[in-house]
Formats: sequence, C-alpha cells, structure tokens
Amino acid sequence: MAATDQLKPKATPRPWSIVGLFLVGAVVGWLFKGAFTSPQEDPGLQLVKLHPASSSQYKFVRPLMGCRVASGSKQYLENTALESRISSVIDGKKEFGDITEASVYVRELETGRWTGVNEDAAYNPASLFKLPTMIAYLKKAESNTALLQSQISLAKGKSDDAPQEIPPEQSIEYDRPYAVEDLIRYMIVYSDNRATAALDKILVDSDLGAFKEILTDFGVPPASKDGKFSITAKQYAGFFSVLYNGSYLSDDMSEKALGLMAQGAFKDGIRAGVPDGVSVANKFGEYGTLDGDHFSERQLHDCGIVYVPGDPYVLCVMTRGKDLDKLKGTIRDISAAVYGVEVGGGKH
Repeated sequence: MAATDQLKPKATPRPWSIVGLFLVGAVVGWLFKGAFTSPQEDPGLQLVKLHPASSSQYKFVRPLMGCRVASGSKQYLENTALESRISSVIDGKKEFGDITEASVYVRELETGRWTGVNEDAAYNPASLFKLPTMIAYLKKAESNTALLQSQISLAKGKSDDAPQEIPPEQSIEYDRPYAVEDLIRYMIVYSDNRATAALDKILVDSDLGAFKEILTDFGVPPASKDGKFSITAKQYAGFFSVLYNGSYLSDDMSEKALGLMAQGAFKDGIRAGVPDGVSVANKFGEYGTLDGDHFSERQLHDCGIVYVPGDPYVLCVMTRGKDLDKLKGTIRDISAAVYGVEVGGGKH
C-alpha cells in the first residue's frame, strides 16, 4: 500500500494469544476474546506490537511477544483513499459485467489498521478450507512429532478425482503411500484435491472434532443444516493474521505454514497485482454452481499476506460472476489497487 494511505478503522475484536500483555489505556483479552478500545472512540490510540529479537530468524512470521496501546498518535486519522480505489475497481468490473459481487478486506499487520468493502458478505470457501486442514495437522504435530512422517495412501474413489476448474500442476498417485508432510505440501502448494482427500481420511473421517475446533477458534460459523460452510473475507483474513504473529501454532509451525503458501502455484490473483520480487503467501479457492451443463455462478477467492518490506498486509478478495478468467482479472486489479500500483504503471 502506498505509504500515504491510512486504512479506515472500524470497531472489531482483535484476536491475539500472547505472553506478557502490557495494558496502557485499553484491556487486551486472550485469543479471540479480547478487544482494544476502538480507534473511532479514541483516535489518539496507537497499537504498538512487541516482537522478540529472535523473530528475525523467520522469513514469514513475526512472533508476537506482547503489545501495548500508546496515546498521542494521529495514526488512526481516517483516510478513505484506499477504500475509494477498491470500490472504483469493483464498480467498474460490475459495470462491464465481469462480476456480480466482490468483497475485500485489507489489514496492516504491524499496525492493526484495516479497511474493507462488502467484507461481511458470505461465500462458499471451497479450497480455502485447505488452510485450516493444514493448521489442524500442524497443531497436532506439535505434540505428536511422528505425525508428519506417518504414511497415508489414497484408494481411488468416486468423488476423490472430481475435475478441478483450476487443475493442480502436480497431484498424488492413487494407492501409493505418502508422508503426511508431503500430502500437506501437495494440498497447499498445488491445491490438490486428492492429497486433501487422503488427509481427510484421518482428520475429517476419524477426528472431525479437531477440524471443527480449528474453525471455532478462528470464529468461522458452523455449517448449515445441509452441511455447507460459508465464510467472509474478514473472517478468513484472521487465519493469516494469527499465523503471522505465531499466536495459535508455534513459531516454527507458523513459519512452515506460511512458507508452504508462499510456494503456491496459483499466480493469477493477488500475485499478479504486485511487482515481481514481492513475496506473497496465499491460498485460493474456486467454486461453481452447475445448472445442467453450464455454470450459473462461479466464485473465485484469493487471500494471503503481501510481504511489502516494512509494511506487510493481509489481503482477502472474494468474487462472484460467470467467467473464471474475469474473476481472476478482478482479483489482480484489486490487488494492484491495494498495493498502490495502477494497472499499466505506477509505483508503490
């Protein structure tokens, strides 16, 4: 984001699970339960995060040791320039029929400032739920060190090989044992549904409670009566904020999760909107509603951390429309607008 942009603050719970909380002017609760005083109530408040010196050993995470709230800053003065840029892209895409709806949530990771456009609209998460699947396995691996090397094989089934509209560049083979660690890599880097099905044999079929606990911890609403989940851009962005601060998984496991996403093969969304050389740790998801032989609606989402030096931020974009390529273009252009680069030129 351009350095002159100030994100529009909105009152929201701030989910931190941290050691040694410092309270100056506001009370900070435990993981997903506390909240800072809203900047709208006191525009002089400034979030100050405290990171241990050892955090420099990590490339993708900034483990959070503690935080305090300092007064006297004008950091939270409202500036709607970024929101206007995002809205302009969305309105233009709607006018040309590229999309029917889009939702965007942006959060600066070092200041906590955020803004959004239609950020509370719900969508089908589709492959976005591969991220909490990974988190559930890595959480278990913290106490079961042998888990990631345990072997799982997948027998060919009726639903395990359903075609993916964005096919994986690499996929596991049937009836061949793979280490859990390798299956996670296929699932996250290539979004391989076969690898996900193999992992689900244990996590969902045998230990569904662990997966549901992850969703509950991250504030994802339960499935509807027909078993379908929905999620908003704002809710999903929480996974990345917590991984970045190492406040749910251990520092090493958080680094592992974000490092895998940084290797992701999908480059047509958020990554296409930022310059080469800027690291992005992201996960995409796509979903379609079939009406006979045709899709009556397509959904494409891309969410992740854009590692601008000194100013990393979470960006989550969710879209609806009928043309998958136009949805990709929409996410790309929104990403460019957030980064501060107009399509075709400009500089952060």
